[in-house]
Amino acid sequence: TSLPSADLSLCTSLKEINKYAFKNCTVLSSLKFPEWLQTIDYQAFLSCPLGKDSAAGLGELVIPASVTSVGEEAFYDCDYLAKVTFIDASTESSISFGDRAFMNCDRLSTAVLADHRVKNIGTKMFNSCCSLSSVTWPSGLQSIGFAAFEGDTSLPSADLSLCTSLKEIKEYAFKNCTV
Repeated sequence: TSLPSADLSLCTSLKEINKYAFKNCTVLSSLKFPEWLQTIDYQAFLSCPLGKDSAAGLGELVIPASVTSVGEEAFYDCDYLAKVTFIDASTESSISFGDRAFMNCDRLSTAVLADHRVKNIGTKMFNSCCSLSSVTWPSGLQSIGFAAFEGDTSLPSADLSLCTSLKEIKEYAFKNCTV
């Protein structure tokens, strides 16, 4: 499709972006969410080149504090996405992630998960993000899912010392990483 940008920030009643909503929008390079968005569903932005046409050729995705659910493969294969930031919320609710939410985002180098609502990093959430070199870990993190960071060959370390609630790191979580 020929939709180069989607500024949804002023869509006052938008609470959910349903499955396949922007799937394979091959020129969608700019995206802004409204502050009241709650759900980003299954494969909503699968294979979108988010950030491709930004000044540096790479882009940042900001997930608002209102989001409580990021669906399975929601941003899978978004090749030009360089940074994803989860805005910290004042609520005590947690945010849930479907499997492979950001898998295979080749240029993703930074993930800011400082939001205290990020309790669980899902199965294969950042799997095969070969440029991922920086993760800001949430202090309230409780578990890291199966193969969550597998194949992230640029990830130099995983300092989880501030994750005082961490109870489980599942199989292959950091397989084939430089950690």
